[in-house]
Amino acid sequence: MRAYECTIAYHPDLDADGVKEQIERTRQAITSKGGSEIQVHEWGMRELAYPIQKLKRAQFYVVEYHGGGEAVAEVERNLRIADTVLRYLTIAVDPDRPPLELAGVRREVEEAAPAAEAEIPAAEAAAETEAAPEAPSEPQA
Repeated sequence: MRAYECTIAYHPDLDADGVKEQIERTRQAITSKGGSEIQVHEWGMRELAYPIQKLKRAQFYVVEYHGGGEAVAEVERNLRIADTVLRYLTIAVDPDRPPLELAGVRREVEEAAPAAEAEIPAAEAAAETEAAPEAPSEPQA
């Protein structure tokens, strides 16, 4: 069985119970076709890059699971007929890729980047002063 990741954009007016119901339908679709290891990650309300059905925001969820082609087809069929789903995208996950880790890792990387950039010029300056030969005080004839 392959690993899949399905990102789903739900209608912004859908309440918490409606989202739980949709996620449960997705879980049932996966398990009915032999899928397993279902994990759901909530990304929350996000701005869309362009309006979809005159909406500028959506609730995003990511569902990770293992299954065959039948499970993917069933999940996508259920998402296609759901009125509350604005968009969805299912991808096959590379087995060598580390597991999905959300915003916490991204923040750590963004915070570490400026500190690392500040260290590089200081290290380069120190290396230049050590490597630069002393200039002779008088010109040689």
